[in-house]
Amino acid sequence: MKNTYTVVTTAICPKDNKTVDTYSVKVQVRRTLMVEEILEAIAYIKSLGPIYQENFTAQLSIRLQAKVTTVGVHSCVETKVVCKA
Repeated sequence: MKNTYTVVTTAICPKDNKTVDTYSVKVQVRRTLMVEEILEAIAYIKSLGPIYQENFTAQLSIRLQAKVTTVGVHSCVETKVVCKA
């Protein structure tokens, strides 16, 4: 069994502490994962303050013990980060 969960979220960019970045987040696991667990993990990471996409992806992957892919756009450049805990 392979499950994929997709959500869109925002985070504050630490470069200027005010730019709001939007990320498409894909979580892949080989077990059932409650969507509330995903949303709580995202909220917790965002509560820590401004964060770079790379760090956000890594932290979410670790917290959920899952493969996490994020796609965002920064200054007209699309960025894709993949992390597997």
